[in-house]
Amino acid sequence: MAGTSLLALLDDIATVLDDVAQMSKMMAKKCCREPKGHVATDMRSC
Repeated sequence: MAGTSLLALLDDIATVLDDVAQMSKMMAKKCCREPKGHVATDMRSC
């Protein structure tokens, strides 16, 4: 039973990390573009 809950925990962690990666990609596409279409070098400039 402990092995099952460990696998469930690892699955949840993987899901969260996948969601964070997708949100980061989306933010980079939407937010961090300069007016001329150049990608900003610093994420804080968003």
